Amino acid sequence: MSMALKEIKNRIKAANNIRQITKAMKLIASIKLKKIQKTFFPFKTYLSSIKEILNLLLRNHDFLIMMNSLEYFKERNADKTIVVIISSDKGLCGAYNTNLFNFFEKKYNKNKVKLITVGKKAYFYFSKRNYTILGNFEKIPDVPTFEFCRKINEFVISAYKDNKDANSVEVVYTKFINSIRYQPDVEKVLPLLNLKSDDKEKIEKTVDHFLFEPSLEVIGNYIIELYVDSLIYKLLVEAKLSEFSARFSAMNTATDNAEKLIKDLKLLFFKQRQESITKELLEISAGVEALK
Repeated sequence: MSMALKEIKNRIKAANNIRQITKAMKLIASIKLKKIQKTFFPFKTYLSSIKEILNLLLRNHDFLIMMNSLEYFKERNADKTIVVIISSDKGLCGAYNTNLFNFFEKKYNKNKVKLITVGKKAYFYFSKRNYTILGNFEKIPDVPTFEFCRKINEFVISAYKDNKDANSVEVVYTKFINSIRYQPDVEKVLPLLNLKSDDKEKIEKTVDHFLFEPSLEVIGNYIIELYVDSLIYKLLVEAKLSEFSARFSAMNTATDNAEKLIKDLKLLFFKQRQESITKELLEISAGVEALK
């Protein structure tokens, strides 16, 4: 066998090995995608229920008075933003992280942000570009747990209280639309100004006659903290869902490309082998003729 045929055969073998790897990773991503969907969609409903309870409390005058004294609802006259950016820990997920970082850099001024990175890729990218990084969280579980998220929540709230030069906390993540559509987005977490209703009809329907046990203050603080925790958890799970969707698409494309390459290499191999055989037959025929 000539060197050219050996080289093609080795390339076919290498492409076949790559196809087996990408096919396995595609299957794993598919399984994890289905698993995390079972967490994400019910949790969206749960978060909506918490928001409904909080909106109910906002129709109580005593709660509104108490709310104005809480750090969660106070507006600040500052020029910086604390941004929590959620990336992946690993690669091989197409343009998932690249699109996220491009979205971030178009939206924010480097000198006006302080970062909390979630995922190795985000930390590696922004640390190399000398951004101010307040904290970093890595090794995100495939299905994020509330315990893991609570560590992030506690750090976020602490950073917001300590950094008086920051006027808000925003989360940059990849929003899940469907299994083939996901796009970078931003969600404002603190202060909770978006919960204040301007709807006169709702404001007029007060719940001042409600009795709260053990007390309005205890219930109010608990619901607010639970809402903030749940909101960040929902964004973390949604980002992870988008990551696995991106990884599934990337591995599916890679597998298809490997199969196409193998097919093309096999055609080239058979063509060159046929040419080699034909050449050898011609040389034998020419030798026979020369001996006559």
